[in-house]
Amino acid sequence: MPRYNVSLQRSYKVIVECESADGARRIAEWYLSSSLDESTPQERRANKFSIEEIEMTINEATDSEEL
Repeated sequence: MPRYNVSLQRSYKVIVECESADGARRIAEWYLSSSLDESTPQERRANKFSIEEIEMTINEATDSEEL
């Protein structure tokens, strides 16, 4: 069976409760993994945040080539 290298583009809308906009951006970048919240309860308490919602807005395969 052939194998393919696929380029995939994904974008997410993430609602973060946090003390600042810069902090919210940093938290979304750091803790979001494959549309899952990877933060621990200890990290949420220490950094005073919560990720309330994650919504995928783009999920598009942009290219594929046979290997």
